[in-house]
Amino acid sequence: MKAFVINLSKNVVKFDKFKKRFDSFFRDQEITLERFDAFNGQLITYEKLRKMGYDTYSSWREPFYNRKQTHGEIGCSLSHLHLWLKCIQLNEPILIFEDDVEFYSNFNLERVKEVLSKHEYVYLSRKKIGNAEEEKIADDLVVPSFSYWNCAYGITPAAAKKLCNKLYYKNLIINDEYIPIVLGNSPVKHANDFFKEIPKIKGVAFTPNLCAPVDGAFAESDTEISGVAACYTGAGTSYFIDFDTYVYTVATDLEKAKQLTASAKHNRIKVKVLGAKEDWTGGDIKNGPGGGIKINLLKKELYKHKDDDVILFVDGYDVLLNDSLDNIVQTYLSFHSRVVFAAEKNCWPNKELQSSFVQTAYGNDYLNSGCYIGTAGELKKILAEEIQNSEDDQLYFQQKYLSSQFDITLDVHTKLFQCVARDEDVISVNDDLKIHNSETNNFPKILHGNGGEYSKEKFDHCYYQLFRAELNLVHRFVCDGMIKAVGPEILLMKFMTKEMCSDMIQLAEMTAKRGDGFRPLPGDAYPGQEIRIRDLDRNLYYAIEDNLEKYVYPALEKYYKPLHMHGIRDLFIIRYNKKTQKSLDLHNDISLISGSVKLNDNYTGAELYFPRQQFYNKDIEVGDLILWPSQVTHPHESLPVYEGTKYSLVLWTKRFRGDS
Repeated sequence: MKAFVINLSKNVVKFDKFKKRFDSFFRDQEITLERFDAFNGQLITYEKLRKMGYDTYSSWREPFYNRKQTHGEIGCSLSHLHLWLKCIQLNEPILIFEDDVEFYSNFNLERVKEVLSKHEYVYLSRKKIGNAEEEKIADDLVVPSFSYWNCAYGITPAAAKKLCNKLYYKNLIINDEYIPIVLGNSPVKHANDFFKEIPKIKGVAFTPNLCAPVDGAFAESDTEISGVAACYTGAGTSYFIDFDTYVYTVATDLEKAKQLTASAKHNRIKVKVLGAKEDWTGGDIKNGPGGGIKINLLKKELYKHKDDDVILFVDGYDVLLNDSLDNIVQTYLSFHSRVVFAAEKNCWPNKELQSSFVQTAYGNDYLNSGCYIGTAGELKKILAEEIQNSEDDQLYFQQKYLSSQFDITLDVHTKLFQCVARDEDVISVNDDLKIHNSETNNFPKILHGNGGEYSKEKFDHCYYQLFRAELNLVHRFVCDGMIKAVGPEILLMKFMTKEMCSDMIQLAEMTAKRGDGFRPLPGDAYPGQEIRIRDLDRNLYYAIEDNLEKYVYPALEKYYKPLHMHGIRDLFIIRYNKKTQKSLDLHNDISLISGSVKLNDNYTGAELYFPRQQFYNKDIEVGDLILWPSQVTHPHESLPVYEGTKYSLVLWTKRFRGDS
């Protein structure tokens, strides 16, 4: 009798171990072993599969975990299929093993041959699923109920001919599921209906098993996804993408969608913008409910898509993409749900629904409609009910989710989507330019800057950190972390080049001409002609902030131990000349540590003067940063300017966390 073992060429050790077990067990018996070079599913793309003449049953989902097929399962299915064709070619029964099988003492080869002379198919090993009664037809044989583990079986040409058909070639599913369908014992109704024209196989199963997977087989599986079940924890494979994915957003003002479109371009993701240059009729969503127009615009597009297409929708003005579309889709498939929504810590817009949501470990309990992904078919069902343009899209989706009528999951662990609001302090960008949530310890692939001003600042900073290499910035810093005293409790650090200082002055003047110019803050007790760095260029602000955090704050904390710095409170350029503001009276700053960078020196007068310390900044180089404790001991003033215009960069730092 001929036996075949399915083995990937890369798994040499597994084959050697199997062959030793086989040769030892079947020594001196009339059986030969041939290695079948398995199809490596990881190397098979959907395009390649179709070129091979095959296709998948694209709507198939594994019935217990609701997941799509894996690359490994596609390779496994093709390997078994080609051995069925081999059986037909040989025109004799054969035994088929996977390479992780071990043999039990009750394996009687002559009995197996006898059974195959009377039956078309026999399980040599299986895992019975459920408690169904099974008809016993011999002491060691039953008519099998629904079973998995198609890792060892005997098959006849009659069974192989039934299994090998055009319907299956164009609708591949894992053979563990296909065999029960053709045996007539699968519980999956839609699959039974789909394959109903295939003649049924007359099959039996040995009881107890004659062989089984070795201990730890699933931990080294090339077909299973890590974490699919408690017993399936191997590194395994990836999901097989046998569908098309489309990305949509709504943006009536394309200028405001630049961060999304730039991040999409960086990751080579095509985003279709809906509503471009149209009037916004979705209400005032900044200050209250609204956004129904987003649903209505998307709904028009949905009906152009096949039900198995996958749709990713993201808001236009406060979302960035930080991974490839393939990795985004792989993460989506890991949820084993047809639709996945972002989750957040705020129950908006109807707080009365708060108790209806399940409380989770990290508090990301509530559906956020700014980011979601799902099959077009399921989204069509969810969006069937009408909504007015001015009604709230988030409330609409929350009600759909809470109805439990749809296959929706919330990303409560931030595996795919990260909402910023109330998570500002646990979100960071690591050295690999990945967004990291230190609370969930996950690396979300899409960032949604929902929330107030603090949330928007965090979102903008993350965007700068992720994409600064592509922003064409010419921010030249010379920070080295070295600090020295140049006066009583007045410190100096190298900070910026003279060229950068000059560029900042030009940028400030250009911005002032386009806007309201240099001006004092309303209600300031010591008004100055100032312009905020945030108003000049947010990326410049973040560049300065990064260098402060990397070099300046650590040096200060070491010098003034146990000082702890809390970040920037204010950052602005102040300008002095005889026409606008000549000087600034003696004052203290509302700041933990203050700093000043001389941006130019082509003026006379206007020294920064500390009378208690008898210190002038006249000899400080352009671009150097001086620092001092601000609130009590170091009052200071800017002396009158005599000729020219003086520009200084002024830094105030937060006195405590949350200071503003």
